[in-house]
Amino acid sequence: MIKVLKKTTEFSSYLFMFVSDGKKISGQLNLPNKTGKLPVIVMIRGYVDKEIYATGVGTRRASEAFAQRGYITVAPDFSGYGESDPESNDIFEARFEKPATMLNLLASIRILPQADPERIGLWGHSNGGQIALSILEITQKTYPTVLWAPVTQGFPDSVLQYIDELLDKGVYITGELDKFHERYTDDEYSIAAHWDDIVAPIQIHQGLADEEVKSEQTKATVETLQKLKKSVTYFTYPKEDHNFNQGSFATMMQKDFKFFEEKLWMCAAVDNNPDWKYKTSDKKGYRRDGGDVENRKSWLEYRLGGNAKNVARNELHIKPVWTNVSFLSFKGTSNIFVVEYF
Repeated sequence: MIKVLKKTTEFSSYLFMFVSDGKKISGQLNLPNKTGKLPVIVMIRGYVDKEIYATGVGTRRASEAFAQRGYITVAPDFSGYGESDPESNDIFEARFEKPATMLNLLASIRILPQADPERIGLWGHSNGGQIALSILEITQKTYPTVLWAPVTQGFPDSVLQYIDELLDKGVYITGELDKFHERYTDDEYSIAAHWDDIVAPIQIHQGLADEEVKSEQTKATVETLQKLKKSVTYFTYPKEDHNFNQGSFATMMQKDFKFFEEKLWMCAAVDNNPDWKYKTSDKKGYRRDGGDVENRKSWLEYRLGGNAKNVARNELHIKPVWTNVSFLSFKGTSNIFVVEYF
């Protein structure tokens, strides 16, 4: 914790820093004024213009409500925002390093003395919802997850849907995408290609008056997840916009309190039960602490920018290492993830 941002009778807010793949990342931490081990909600914001961004923008309202309820909240700024180090000049590396940043952050929560590392939930809004879904697919953990108006299109549709709003009508992005396709395929980076890897319970809120994330897309994603027998609860709000500023906030928070209070205890118990089994995409049953390692190696390699060597069937652990492997920029040495089970 670097400095105090706010103090109330219920919680204190701090600017915090952590290191992700050699980069300094800032963010906002809310600590309730309570004793004992407390549950943690990791908050993932949506897109905000850098010119108007300040630490806490996009998560402050919900994170303060959670803190008042007794939850620790952790909201990273991401590279290039707040007091963080600059993001990559490669637009796709900058995009795909965000899930890696979140994985580093999740791995570091256990060093926070007040945090209960067995009770961690995710909250994501808009693009932050897409990052949260990426985390669920990569880790195959049972983090209870709440999504507000999440972006759920696969890659590259999630990028291309907004290019008409750009000054160059997307000429630069489509050119970079052509370079990307010389070495990678879309499904390797697309959340929509890996829905069946999700094992966590999810609660989704969607405004029907949202002009940024269309309710039809969110509904289609919910239906897809339900067909795959995923645990999804879906709420819609006829008058709500993308930022939920039309009066439903208190109702949504009450639903989220109930969801986390139920699911955090249940999922902590499940994750600590070595006999729990679940279904993978090839419909075989595996232990929760093992999983279908061989079939997931390639996916983990691409999603984490690393390789899944030295694999044994046990608890998922992720650590950053230095290696001579290029990541999207196609040159130089990158700090990447190695996924190990041990």
